[in-house]
Amino acid sequence: MFPFIETMQLIGSNLSNLEFHQARIDEVFKNFYPNYPSLSLQNIQTNILNNTSNIKKCRLLYNHHYYNIQISDYNPAIFNQFYLMECKLNYKYKYYDRLLLEHIKSNLHADIEIILTSDGLINDTSYANIVFYDGTLWTTPSNCLLKGTTRSRLLSENKIVEEIIKIEDLKLFRSFKLINALNNFEETTEYSISKIYML
Repeated sequence: MFPFIETMQLIGSNLSNLEFHQARIDEVFKNFYPNYPSLSLQNIQTNILNNTSNIKKCRLLYNHHYYNIQISDYNPAIFNQFYLMECKLNYKYKYYDRLLLEHIKSNLHADIEIILTSDGLINDTSYANIVFYDGTLWTTPSNCLLKGTTRSRLLSENKIVEEIIKIEDLKLFRSFKLINALNNFEETTEYSISKIYML
């Protein structure tokens, strides 16, 4: 019923990074529902009641007629190992159906995350964009699967840069972070590059 999803950070009754989430929803309507007006996150936000200052996970499931809001506690995942996995996916838009990604991870321990690659190029992890640190710059793969809203904001603020990153380029970096709408870039866990393995 709801082919698309937007996952957002909710603090109090405010949705973070609103303009970037709105831009992504507008892009979905432009390409899939061109004869319908886009959803307005500003209007949706006014109907959200949340009295806590803790970070909440807000999931907006939607199509061209209806939407559904789901709010839950957010507990950031911590991983001990990352494995490179070659897997060609088309995930340009944030689809609700993630069965393939869920199937890929179904046989892995909860503290293991995958880093998806295609033709030897780094893409994303299964649920977040990735940024690598060489001691000077934070760099994100230019051929990511999904242009995340936090990734887009950090690029616009010149806090990160984007480049094609090959598997063999990983040795040029010393650490990395996972970024998505729910993780604050400055505070999210920084992992050593040595935690990445070939599957």
